[in-house]
Amino acid sequence: GIKENIPKRDKNACIDAFEALKASDGEARKIQILRPFSVTSRNSYSEPVTPPIGPAYLAAVFEKCGYPIGIIDAVGEAAINIRQSDCGLYSLKGLDTTGILELIESSTSILGVSMMFSQEWLLHRDLIKIIKQHRPDITIVVGGEHSTAMPEYILEDCKEIDYLITGEAELTFLDLVHALYYEREISE
Repeated sequence: GIKENIPKRDKNACIDAFEALKASDGEARKIQILRPFSVTSRNSYSEPVTPPIGPAYLAAVFEKCGYPIGIIDAVGEAAINIRQSDCGLYSLKGLDTTGILELIESSTSILGVSMMFSQEWLLHRDLIKIIKQHRPDITIVVGGEHSTAMPEYILEDCKEIDYLITGEAELTFLDLVHALYYEREISE
């Protein structure tokens, strides 16, 4: 389902949320956040490599709250790996699907996927479907600009996605994970 953004909070409210939503001592289930390969027109001249700021913000929140967390930066892991898509229309930069699957750890129970740009959707959708085929036990949560812009379409087009978060996700994703791990009711 679509999980709406928690209203903006002041600094003390964030600290209170971090305390209320922290992991239990010894929590072993891992969360990984994936920035997939980039997708651009095959005619693009260049594409800069940028750090995965959104996934880094999310990881910092989970780390602060004591959850085992990791980032899979498919672009950063293989920035010089540029190839054409199977249809020949796009240039793909970063790890391929096999490389991404190899980095999803066996202890991972939740995979957050950064969905930033709409032109990447079709190939990232296919990636999500393959991930779910290989790891049906993983809960897949997507977020980012594309997810915020087209939430209903994404959920209809890719049934392998378990949850979608719109807007700024730091506290919303934390709240969702805490609810899933500790069997609290999940609010929309």
